[in-house]
Amino acid sequence: MRGLLLVLFGAAVAAAAGIGFLALAGLFPGSWIIEVVLIAALLGQGTVFMEGLRPGVSGTAVNNDLHQIVRDRVEALAHGFITYAVAPIF
Repeated sequence: MRGLLLVLFGAAVAAAAGIGFLALAGLFPGSWIIEVVLIAALLGQGTVFMEGLRPGVSGTAVNNDLHQIVRDRVEALAHGFITYAVAPIF
């Protein structure tokens, strides 16, 4: 339940920031150029993001049960998402 609330809070903050930036960008006539540059920069992060999500096999994964391996993979995916997708945006 706490995870869901955290995700909803994060989505609300991101939506509010997006609406605020949209309103701010509407005040300046040439702001679309900055927007295009930022989008191009963020799209360039996609390859780095995919490298971060590539599954890795640790040496201890052989001795673990299936549930532990799945938990490790989910943790690695979450870490990769934060490191290679969320962090470059902010």
